[in-house]
Amino acid sequence: MALEEAAQESRYEPVRRTIALRLALAYLWALGARERSPFDRFWTALGEDAGIWRFDHADRALEEIYADLGLRRDHELAMRIWQKVYARRPKPGETAPRPDG
Repeated sequence: MALEEAAQESRYEPVRRTIALRLALAYLWALGARERSPFDRFWTALGEDAGIWRFDHADRALEEIYADLGLRRDHELAMRIWQKVYARRPKPGETAPRPDG
């Protein structure tokens, strides 16, 4: 779910590529992925400046990660995560909440 959340956050801005995300990607790779390139593309896409392309690249790479691991992506779950990410976003005219609350 961490990768799904990062992909959905990439719709709006570059995603902070944390050690936790790196660990999640490494763990999934260690589960027996055949190809490394989708993992690398996902990581790179999260930091892109290119708005809508950032999400497109991250989303496609995540689809490939699921496929490479022999898993089926739950698009309903992805939609629920997107809704939560969207609800956290500041509304027009509001300032973003501080990370420390």
